[in-house]
Amino acid sequence: ALADDISFSPSIAVRAEYDDNVYYTRAFKISDYLTRIKPAFTLDWKTELLDIRSSFDVDIQRYADEKDMDREDQPYNLDGSYQVTERMAVTGNASYAKDTTLESELAETGLTGNPLQDRQRYTGGMGFSYGLSEVSDIGVNYNHTKTDYDWEGNVDYDMDSLSLSFNSRFNNQLDVFTVQPHFYHYD
Repeated sequence: ALADDISFSPSIAVRAEYDDNVYYTRAFKISDYLTRIKPAFTLDWKTELLDIRSSFDVDIQRYADEKDMDREDQPYNLDGSYQVTERMAVTGNASYAKDTTLESELAETGLTGNPLQDRQRYTGGMGFSYGLSEVSDIGVNYNHTKTDYDWEGNVDYDMDSLSLSFNSRFNNQLDVFTVQPHFYHYD
């Protein structure tokens, strides 16, 4: 008898849209019909000590007239944690995303203006946490992100982040006091 809990969840979403401003411009607005097909699946594996979560999907977008806007966005994620001892845990994450900047930068920054271009983003990180008591813990996390653009008008960049954390839960076990200094470096 295994104590593993394995979950596999496939899905597919299909939708049709009408967009009255395909390129997000103030002047020369172009409208078109869009069909989106999104096959995806998640695979999770959990034991008493190990917890791994993954998701994979492809967002296929096809326009009726504006064929240069057709694209396939692909985000892939893998996260995991391992309980080394009763108080100590290690975590890790990795992700890859291939998308286009028109919608993704609008969602991330609220700004548009760059031409439609492909972008690839690689992310990886690891962390460590230790329980000081039943209500408090400390931890450290490191993440690295590499972003590459196809268009030479954008600058590729790397980002490293390091954070320390102290968490303490109040008596009601719902509210948490957190101190989390962090350091970011862009290159």
